[in-house]
Amino acid sequence: MKETSLKTILHREYQPSELLVERTIHRLREHRAVNFFLPAHLIFLGSAAMLIIAFLSGMSVQAWLQTKTQRAVYKEIKFSYYNPQAGRVEISGDFTGWETVKCEKRNDGSWEVIMKIKKNGRYRYLFIIDEETFVTDPAAKATVKDGFGRQNSVLTI
Repeated sequence: MKETSLKTILHREYQPSELLVERTIHRLREHRAVNFFLPAHLIFLGSAAMLIIAFLSGMSVQAWLQTKTQRAVYKEIKFSYYNPQAGRVEISGDFTGWETVKCEKRNDGSWEVIMKIKKNGRYRYLFIIDEETFVTDPAAKATVKDGFGRQNSVLTI
């Protein structure tokens, strides 16, 4: 049976810094919490390894579970809008409570922002250019009237 060290598993699965891996292994050895050679078929315990790292770095089990739950409930979405002439681009929608969120300008003239949005929903949003022009997302698969004579983009997750 092939054996894999905890250090190898941590590097392959999570790419943590070398210092974090060494510190984690040192703490585990002090507490004799694990056997440092795991059979290959037990590597599925990646979540357990992350829990150990979280615990040893000071994160509570409750915080770790909450973070894991957020990954299951929320999805990271990258919004992008191309307008090299714009001085400012913001996004606003159901998922922000219609508050504006600033997008970052890229070297190619596009603007983007990454947001965590709750899964299993349908959301209306739009881009705001230079604090005065409201535009739909050209990449949106659908639009809907907003009740004010304009259109909103629709995102379904």
